[in-house]
Amino acid sequence: MKTFDAFLAVSYKPACVSGSEYRHTIESLVDLAIVADLSIYVAPLEEQWGQVSPTRRQAISCDHMAMQSCRVFVFFIGGFESDGALVELGMALALKRQILILHFEKEVLSSHVQGLIEIGLAREIVLKSDVSLQTVASIIISCRDIVGQRLTEMIVA
Repeated sequence: MKTFDAFLAVSYKPACVSGSEYRHTIESLVDLAIVADLSIYVAPLEEQWGQVSPTRRQAISCDHMAMQSCRVFVFFIGGFESDGALVELGMALALKRQILILHFEKEVLSSHVQGLIEIGLAREIVLKSDVSLQTVASIIISCRDIVGQRLTEMIVA
């Protein structure tokens, strides 16, 4: 079984749109993770950006196996709706993973996700327009070694 340091939950269809800001951000995070020797699971990437179409059962099984091996769960839906990412968020909560909520400054989070931040079950990372993705990647890397610590809100300037 392949293991991962981090699980990046994304909004699937928008992530598969080549050339979009959202896709570019995801690809940049994955590239930075590789340079930092961090293995990161991203379902659309594992499925060749939507070119491979596993059954729902196969996809959930792959997500679950990847989730079991990682320490850090990063929720990044880029302002899009994503039932799948919410299911993955539920798995991360059940498995007691460290949870990072990554979002653009202009993005409004759902009350469900915002609530997790407010009660201390997730850490918020806001991508301001001038934020370095290397900064975000370093936060993800540092969190993979944190075990059992309740995280509080943080905004990247």
